[in-house]
Amino acid sequence: MCAFPLGEGVDEVPHFQYVVYLKERRTLPVQPWGDNGRPLDVFMGHHPPLYYALAALFIFPLDTSDLAYVMQPNPHFRWVEFVPPKTPPDGWTVYLHTPAEAWPFRGTVLAMHVLRLVGVLLGAVALLAIFATARLVLPHQPWIALTATALTAFNPAFIFMSATVHHDVLLSALGALILWWAVRTVRLGAQGARWWLLGGVLIGAAMLTKLSGLVFLGVGLSALLLKWWRDRDRCRFLAGGGVLIITVVTMAGWWYARNWVLYDDPLGWQMFLQTQAHMVRTTPYTWFTFRYEFLGQLARTFWGAFGYMHVLLPRRLWSTLWALAGLATVGWTAGLVVARLRRHTFNRANAPAWALLLGAALGLFVSFVRFSVATTGAGHGRYLFPVATALMLAMATGVHTMFGLRAQPAVTLVTALGMFGYAVLAPALYVWPLYTPERLWPKTLLPDALPANAVPVGVRYGEAIELAAVAWEPARVLPGEQSTLTLYWRPLGTRRPDLFMRLRLLDRYGTPFVAIDDWPQVSSSTVAWDPALLYVVRRTFTVPEGVPLGRTRLSVEVTRGRQGAPIPPVAPDRLAAVPSLLLGRPPPTANSSPTAQPRHERLGEQIALRGLDLPRTTWRPGEYLQVTLYWEALAPVADNYTVFVQVLNAEGKLVAQHDIEPANGTFPTSTWEAGTLVPDEHQLLLPENLPAGTYTLIAGMYAYPSLQRLPVTLDEHPMGDFILLAQIEITP
Repeated sequence: MCAFPLGEGVDEVPHFQYVVYLKERRTLPVQPWGDNGRPLDVFMGHHPPLYYALAALFIFPLDTSDLAYVMQPNPHFRWVEFVPPKTPPDGWTVYLHTPAEAWPFRGTVLAMHVLRLVGVLLGAVALLAIFATARLVLPHQPWIALTATALTAFNPAFIFMSATVHHDVLLSALGALILWWAVRTVRLGAQGARWWLLGGVLIGAAMLTKLSGLVFLGVGLSALLLKWWRDRDRCRFLAGGGVLIITVVTMAGWWYARNWVLYDDPLGWQMFLQTQAHMVRTTPYTWFTFRYEFLGQLARTFWGAFGYMHVLLPRRLWSTLWALAGLATVGWTAGLVVARLRRHTFNRANAPAWALLLGAALGLFVSFVRFSVATTGAGHGRYLFPVATALMLAMATGVHTMFGLRAQPAVTLVTALGMFGYAVLAPALYVWPLYTPERLWPKTLLPDALPANAVPVGVRYGEAIELAAVAWEPARVLPGEQSTLTLYWRPLGTRRPDLFMRLRLLDRYGTPFVAIDDWPQVSSSTVAWDPALLYVVRRTFTVPEGVPLGRTRLSVEVTRGRQGAPIPPVAPDRLAAVPSLLLGRPPPTANSSPTAQPRHERLGEQIALRGLDLPRTTWRPGEYLQVTLYWEALAPVADNYTVFVQVLNAEGKLVAQHDIEPANGTFPTSTWEAGTLVPDEHQLLLPENLPAGTYTLIAGMYAYPSLQRLPVTLDEHPMGDFILLAQIEITP
């Protein structure tokens, strides 16, 4: 009952709103019709009121004033059938969920759980009635009765229906009781006026629960006729029929008369089509529609469907059960045809009972076919549970007939255990993981609980939300590797729109290489966020191959909804100043070579030369001059600098050079962190015609494309814009 969040049953919240309306206003809603000027206060107000009135009595002492706060629709939800673990692109939950739904329950949450418990009890009543009816139809076959009950009890669709706030569970219980009453009537005979009064109360209650409850009026009248056909007692027939009909009219007639007065129609059908215009079929009803839309949806949902009938179980599961149902049908038919089997299951004594049950099932099925002609989405398997007695008893009889009457205990045991395993494992594997708090409730923190790796940002987007901090894990990757961006959002004020975020990660040249357009959390919305908390939003991505190394820049845009205009940020420079993802190798851990000469020059305020490794000072023309520089980052470096190493002749003219970013271009300066020591090897090709003599080896850094060199200082004394490394000799 608690495995599924509140509101995730079919129309559960609209049904509950009807209950609350009756509890608080103590009057029936009048739906919009014609020119009566009525607003649509109760979305489900077209339904007969019995379930809602009884439910209102159960929760009458409870405070449900927080209904609008607790049950907020998920603006990202879009109805799409899917089989987990696949999820629809716009989320799977119909409502937003928060820790307000957690134990201990209070207010609306408590009231809805109370009604869910009532639904479970009504489901148990239906199961008891199914078992009792099966024992009446087949009094000498108790194992078949147990099998029929197990097929119903362990059907995940029946369990789900019983554990949500919905009038279908009341109709299922009443339907099972009416079929028990009708079968008992034709099997054992009427019990006098009280018996017909009971039947009238049950049928009237069904007609006051749902429009399809009218089918059971036909069941009651059929039981009356079959009883008369057997006894041929006109007086009892007229007396019993009079009590039955008067009771039904007294119980339910007023509702249909009210519809006639208010909506010019005892069924209120045209009013329903007007208020539920989104369901009205606008295309012709064809054989294709009947087969693939109506029967197809019925097949997918009868053995287990969840949410708004959009969370389905794998096809292999429910198709296997339908295949077994087909085999059971073969067995049932054999029991009807083969004389030896017919004596046990379809004899003259129980033929009227079978006729009642199958007639009820056919009548309900036809009513829903008619419903599907006018509306879409009418093939819900739960609609047939009011006649589950007929369906499951026929199926159980067929199964037992297929395997022989002597194997009845084994058939019941295998069927019950198999269905029990299906009822537990199928939702546990495919459905419940969708509804864990970790997936439903946004991860939050108290404002003073930011982790150590989170960097404060403090960029506000209007008066709606603030990007409080960001974090990267890991903060340094290479192209082809993954990183996780974590955003810490602080909602502002008490009213804000449903916000959408557009994230861009830009490389060192300002070109986007990662784009994330998404809701902060598809199963939640900023509409319901609490200003006292920080909301943690994580997105994992892979850096594409070929992205240039260096420091990246994060761009965060917030819009009102997916298609809304961007909300201008306040102080956007704060985000630009936040350290972003670094694309580059991990910092080297080795110190400078033992043979390196110590150096102490500084370039700007962030970089120092700590060592020089020059193997020799004498070279020949045509050789590669090799030199290794050891740079140290004194602070994180924001820009990318190119290292130049040059050989100058006595007149100061350039004769050889090597310009490249540090570590042969694999360790850009923008990825340096304070304390990083970077070995930087250079090879300069000396010209073949280079004259012998003394030359000067210099080095430095410049920004590209401005070519502006970093100033050099030594012991805080300016040394120009290059470092004098050494004097070298060129010999013939």
